[in-house]
Amino acid sequence: MMADELPFSENVRDKVKVLEPVQPADMAEWHKLQEALDKSHKLRAVVQSWQEQQNAERPLRTKFAWGLFWLAFIQVLALFLFAFLLGFKVIEVQEWVAVTFLLGVFAETIALVLIVTKYLFPERSQQVLETIEKL
Repeated sequence: MMADELPFSENVRDKVKVLEPVQPADMAEWHKLQEALDKSHKLRAVVQSWQEQQNAERPLRTKFAWGLFWLAFIQVLALFLFAFLLGFKVIEVQEWVAVTFLLGVFAETIALVLIVTKYLFPERSQQVLETIEKL
């Protein structure tokens, strides 16, 4: 088919140059190209949304992390203060009460740090990689 035979207006016909007829194999190649472009678009969308989510969550995580750091620091400081007050006999309680209190506050502080760290910094990278592999 020559450019003169194309069903376009004269302005478009002047700009079109037919090199050779399109074969079914050419259409298959075009289809593969379109699939690759679609997959590339999906991949870029997933990566971009993940990046935006990370950028949005980072300041919030930082605030929570510092707040929890100071909370744990204050708890440990209070624990040491209580131990010193017990040692200098400023406060007098039964020994089992003191041991239970010290161990309880220490266990609470460790549990708080571990639980918050686990949920404040989840492993989302693996989920993103699995999503990318599915594409």
